[in-house]
Amino acid sequence: MGKKIAFIPIVLMLILMSGCTTEDAESVVCVGSEQVAMEEVTKSEIIIEGVDGEENHYVYDMILSEIVTALQSGPHTVENNEYFTMGICEVAILGEKAEDRVKSISYAFYDINTDGINELIITKTPDAMYPDMRILDIYTIEDGSAVNLVSGYVRNRYYLLDDNTLLNSGSGGAAYSFNELLVFQAGTNKLVSQGLFFSYPKDEDMRECGYYYSEDGIYDVEVATEITAEEYGVFYDEFQSRMVMLELALIES
Repeated sequence: MGKKIAFIPIVLMLILMSGCTTEDAESVVCVGSEQVAMEEVTKSEIIIEGVDGEENHYVYDMILSEIVTALQSGPHTVENNEYFTMGICEVAILGEKAEDRVKSISYAFYDINTDGINELIITKTPDAMYPDMRILDIYTIEDGSAVNLVSGYVRNRYYLLDDNTLLNSGSGGAAYSFNELLVFQAGTNKLVSQGLFFSYPKDEDMRECGYYYSEDGIYDVEVATEITAEEYGVFYDEFQSRMVMLELALIES
């Protein structure tokens, strides 16, 4: 799934202000399902600990460096930056200052598919208004290259659940909402559906909305089972309580 990003076998540093040294930087990560508290990371250097292998270190360092460069420059001035995805842009565009844009994005490491390789998870930084752990992008490593597994945005959100499944929640309007459980197929980086709940208008005027469940993840009322609005709500409420609050790192401006 997703496009591969060519591996660059060099350490990419963030030298964004003079006089900074490696002593200014601290970092801690999530290793597998064990979460370790993370301190703030300065812009002078990103040091990644707990990421399996030197190659993974370089690739993830490259991605984080590119994201920070884009955030510093501003969403309207960055061109051809493949890591400045739609989700990151939507969050960062609200920040008038570079410092605010950088603080709006956080990251963590977590082995979601339990293959021994930590994924790089990019999130919106939780705040008082939106405290949920909204995942914007997930990257993993395949054959020394980074692969984007999912890319979320405001109307297509991803959340990590306590059993390493992903909840994909979104909408295309009031009558077109969905909540789908996704799990990695054994031994692969391919996500497969574990069940899809969705809404769909029952008439052309969209005066009545129907609710449906598809065991196979097919968004089609003809092959889905109709359920009640209450059953639809119960599903979301249940899994909302199981969302994992990752220990995040901030890249300070």
